[in-house]
Amino acid sequence: MSAVTSPIEGTRQYIRDRLRSEKVKSKTAIVRQLLPEIEAATDAGFTYVQIAGWLEEALGFAISAKHLSVIVSQLHRQKKGRRGKPKAKLDMFERLRVDAAGEAGERFKHDPVADPKKLM
Repeated sequence: MSAVTSPIEGTRQYIRDRLRSEKVKSKTAIVRQLLPEIEAATDAGFTYVQIAGWLEEALGFAISAKHLSVIVSQLHRQKKGRRGKPKAKLDMFERLRVDAAGEAGERFKHDPVADPKKLM
């Protein structure tokens, strides 16, 4: 059994070492890593032009302010999407019960059409 786990553990360690040593090449990945700091800077009143300049000075990659703002917007949309869609307030069985109550005339406390129906 140890022969099977040994190559797997070796592969895992190799991947961990590569992740620690390799630099991220994608601008989106770099912005994703720095998103909390970028959000803090924009909340403090700094512009994307200033932040893009800082990124070029510090990390040496050029990114336009427009591209930076687009990436930040995309990351915010992705973050919103991960929260999931809001669940319906009524589950399926509850909806069926409500529909059955509505068919029985119990949906509304006061139904102006119900009074003439009682007279008939």
